[in-house]
Amino acid sequence: MSYTVEIVATITPDVVLTGVHQQYVDSDQQPTGAGSPSHVWRRNGGDRHIVVGQNTAVDSALLEPSR
Repeated sequence: MSYTVEIVATITPDVVLTGVHQQYVDSDQQPTGAGSPSHVWRRNGGDRHIVVGQNTAVDSALLEPSR
């Protein structure tokens, strides 16, 4: 699996939104599916913790280059 960060948006100084493209692959590194998770992070002391998360599947046909 690979992850590519697509967005990091500061909502407030203590709240950040991240969006990632994740690509699932088989043992031959061929794509088998994808996802588009988003997380809202909140600062708690010196750490940030995920407070909301959503993983939306992406239709693999959308990953094919347009012909």
